[in-house]
Amino acid sequence: MSRKHWLSLILLLSLLVVGISLTVRFQEGPAQAGVSDQIGASAPITLPWTTPPDYQVVYLVSDRTAVEQSVVAPSRIEEALGVRTVTSWKEVLEQNRQRPIDALILHSSGISLVDKTWLKNTYRQGVVIAAINVYAPTLAELLDAPAIAKDGFASEPYPGEFFVVVSRLTLGKPEDVVRVQEALDSGAEEPTLPSDNDILSTWGRSQDQLTYEDSLNRFALVLVSHLEDIKSTKEEYENTVDLNTP
Repeated sequence: MSRKHWLSLILLLSLLVVGISLTVRFQEGPAQAGVSDQIGASAPITLPWTTPPDYQVVYLVSDRTAVEQSVVAPSRIEEALGVRTVTSWKEVLEQNRQRPIDALILHSSGISLVDKTWLKNTYRQGVVIAAINVYAPTLAELLDAPAIAKDGFASEPYPGEFFVVVSRLTLGKPEDVVRVQEALDSGAEEPTLPSDNDILSTWGRSQDQLTYEDSLNRFALVLVSHLEDIKSTKEEYENTVDLNTP
């Protein structure tokens, strides 16, 4: 399958299934009932690629062998997404030094290893954060972004393993970015910006159980849809800046 074809499929899934916000102006992503609730647990999902998309995705676990029987065992998720599994924060930073991280997957076992300040800053710079078996309120506290858990999102007990994926990026003049970031952090109403401001902002959140036969594929598609949204927002902003540059 060609890259253009599977990107179109991912975009369709993100719009109809994941519901992450593809925004040209400040807009909050809708709270999701769950991917499987919207597409049906009986609908088998297959990955639309044979070679994982070219993103730098890092998977942090405290002990690789301890999660090897999980749906998102390192060996399985490495095959699906081409991730690099690490077991220390030092390795996370080293991976980021070698190539900037596009998405960081945090297993619940690795949460205690995280540098909260680094994570908070990179999340606001467009790094997609995925959490395995970590409820939204805990993730919101970790990222200092209460809006993630707004309206009870991903806060109820799951019968088994589950995932939460969040992403956000705001591009524009520094003072405008600060205002939008503050609004996103608090979950308040969108700020009123001058109509001539060149600012793009997007954010999204997704969650689902990992109890289905095709759960890993569902997770992979959700993660990549968030990555594609961040990528397209950057490209759109760059094009806007180019058009407005004398």
